[in-house]
Amino acid sequence: MKKNNNSGITLIALIITIIIIFIIAAITVYEGSKLVDEAKYEDVKTNMLLIQAEIKNYVEQAKFENKTIQDITTNGIAVEGKATLTIAEPSNPNLVVVDNEHLYKITTTMSDLKLSNIDAEKYLIVIYTDSENKKLTGDVDVYFVPGFDSINGEDIHFLSEME
Repeated sequence: MKKNNNSGITLIALIITIIIIFIIAAITVYEGSKLVDEAKYEDVKTNMLLIQAEIKNYVEQAKFENKTIQDITTNGIAVEGKATLTIAEPSNPNLVVVDNEHLYKITTTMSDLKLSNIDAEKYLIVIYTDSENKKLTGDVDVYFVPGFDSINGEDIHFLSEME
């Protein structure tokens, strides 16, 4: 009589295979979510850099015209007869001053600033002035209202903190 040698996968081998698959899946999900978070961070940083560059253009024009921060918050800034940048202090009193910086809300439509894909409600700007007569220095920073968690657990809001 011929002995039938049935070979197959054992229960232990099956369990080990499933555990290995779960470990690989967990690592993949973790790394994937980390990549998504990094992509969101880079997207926001890119938006902030675009806003900063566009606002700097207007601020340099106002600086050339010897305007003060009060001039541009009341009348806005026109560059070569094109769209006027208008800004105002945000209505939320908790956001008016952060780290001794006055924050301003962009009230011009973003499409006028050639930034149509950016949600203006999420961004505020800081326009730096000298302390004596409120003349513009030309420096601009951007504030991201929702913020990002940093490695040490504090929220990052300013573009200058991201670089």
